Amino acid sequence: MRRGAVLLECVLALALFVSAGMAVLALVDGAVRSVERTRDLEAAVDLARSAIAKIEAGIATAEELEGPVPAWRDEEDAAFDDEPPTPGPWSLEITTEPALFDGLTRVRVRAIRTEPRSGREEASFALDQLVPSTLRSGS
Repeated sequence: MRRGAVLLECVLALALFVSAGMAVLALVDGAVRSVERTRDLEAAVDLARSAIAKIEAGIATAEELEGPVPAWRDEEDAAFDDEPPTPGPWSLEITTEPALFDGLTRVRVRAIRTEPRSGREEASFALDQLVPSTLRSGS
């Protein structure tokens, strides 16, 4: 009778320990996913703002920036090569339309990250801004 009680106590303690461990793992998994979503949103915001800044500064047009975003290469670590950069998981959709104000154009930049295998959209961010009409070119 005594052995059965000790065995039952050990089984219950193990079940309690496993349950607590599973709860902690679920919390950690949720936190990791949240960090990944935040990192993706931060990258999308950065890409959209950079595209708007390039259009405003006259460095690039909407047509030049629209489409796949090249993967980042660290020029200090990379050997010199003549090949164009490979596209990354991000792409930009840029639309322009006349604004209600004279001399300004509404530019909408949408940064999108897609899953390479399925093509499913994983993250996106859209930014609308008015830019001087003389600097923009778009669809």
